[in-house]
Amino acid sequence: MIELLITIAILGILATVAVPSFISSLARSSMDTAVSDMAATLAFARSEAIGRSLRVVTCRSAAPYAAEAALACGGAGTWESGWVTFADSNSDGAFAVGEVLLRRRGSSSNLTITTGANYATLITYDAAGRPTQNDTFTFTPSAASGLAARTIAVSRSGRLNISQ
Repeated sequence: MIELLITIAILGILATVAVPSFISSLARSSMDTAVSDMAATLAFARSEAIGRSLRVVTCRSAAPYAAEAALACGGAGTWESGWVTFADSNSDGAFAVGEVLLRRRGSSSNLTITTGANYATLITYDAAGRPTQNDTFTFTPSAASGLAARTIAVSRSGRLNISQ
């Protein structure tokens, strides 16, 4: 009986030490995934713009997994809600049925994604792979995680720089 009580006490002590560390690891993993997904999406969009020789848009979307007929950029959506990437064959910056949908990304929980004014709703790459403007995406975790914000800077040439 005493052995059982000692074992339970040791497990309780280990749990109080391990749980906060585990929560921090989950938050770090979520942040790393979101930053990595955005960087991969932007690199993919640039590559597709060059390969297809036309404009490619990545835009924020409230419902990135909606049916193509209902898919919309901007609106009530935030970058945390998700984003879509498409070949913008009519060069209007909005997804239209008939345009090629290239990639979708769902929501990012427990973090906020902010941009400068240039990327408030979308980023467009021209046929040469250059974005129409340079700007940044800043990923800020929830305050409880204790993690530092991370930034993806997109240069006018289209190159990405990820920093903490």
